[in-house]
Amino acid sequence: MIIKYLTTLSLRCPVCGRLDIHPVNIFDFSGKRSKDIYCMCGYKKVRLGTKNFKRFWVQFNCIICELEHTLFYTPGEFWGHDLVTMRCPDTDLKLGYLGPEILVQGEIQDQQQELDAMIKDLGFDDYFCDPEIMLGVLDRLHDIAETGGLLCQCGNRNIDIDMYPDKIELICRECQGITMINARTIVDLEQIKLTDKVILAKGKSTALHSDPS
Repeated sequence: MIIKYLTTLSLRCPVCGRLDIHPVNIFDFSGKRSKDIYCMCGYKKVRLGTKNFKRFWVQFNCIICELEHTLFYTPGEFWGHDLVTMRCPDTDLKLGYLGPEILVQGEIQDQQQELDAMIKDLGFDDYFCDPEIMLGVLDRLHDIAETGGLLCQCGNRNIDIDMYPDKIELICRECQGITMINARTIVDLEQIKLTDKVILAKGKSTALHSDPS
């Protein structure tokens, strides 16, 4: 089998959620024998490396479990003709892809079509300014709530959500505190991705803050 020392990596950014594609070739490992890959948002999301060209590794922060993982591949896997699905070692969920560009592009296109179908089924496409951004913001808020990071200064953790075409309002029914979160642009999504805790100000209306105290 002839191996062409060219591959394509696609891994979702844990900060902004983008699933960009990145070409990789054998010359990227000359000298220091490692390559850092940055997302369009500026976050360094992947480091590729090899010590002896007999085994290659991919190191990244996992968007699923938020831990750092290192996956190892043989040269045949890393530079091969088949699509390699990168998975979280702890949850076995898909994180990205490695392989020929045409296969990686095809997999991403299939994912986008599935997302578009889900958005249409939910009726989001006619209501929200950017349905994908809104779903991304909602997904991050769910993660924050799951870890106990969504609450009000009055002590209430039962926070209601009102959704608008371009924003989300978090409402405390105990003290009527409200926090507004924009959900219109990629910048809005990046902001909430960088937020670990949302605390509503007691009895006040505020914009997104990690801690309004």
